[in-house]
Amino acid sequence: MIGVNCGLRDGSRKDTARNIAETGEFVVNIVDDGFLEKVHVSAADYSADVSELEVLNLDCAPSDSLAVPRILSCPINLECTLDRIIPFGRAGSEFFVGEVKLFHIRDGLLADGKVDSELLRPLGRLAGPVYGKLGEVIRMK
Repeated sequence: MIGVNCGLRDGSRKDTARNIAETGEFVVNIVDDGFLEKVHVSAADYSADVSELEVLNLDCAPSDSLAVPRILSCPINLECTLDRIIPFGRAGSEFFVGEVKLFHIRDGLLADGKVDSELLRPLGRLAGPVYGKLGEVIRMK
């Protein structure tokens, strides 16, 4: 299972949230630190008729279990089906819970059946124009 929070804009769903609610499918594309600029530009306020994938010149590939495509250059893609939507917070957001049906993981990122986070170099959006990289990794036995 995976959870994705989508804020509302003026009380309405943004494109991503609306698409998930309407289709019941979504792909979570995990990015590495090389995607910083593209992730930031993708967060701009585009109208519904503009494809961020085209604006960012990202290549898509068909998903194996869904109708929605995945971003080919991302190191990890999670093909998901919607389980439920939970409203949250006074400011208005919704928490989309999905079941991961299929993983696509770039060659070389798995070690002992698990994603090696140091090799992945994941990038996360913290809030607004603020992003975070993975810090020190501590391995324990």
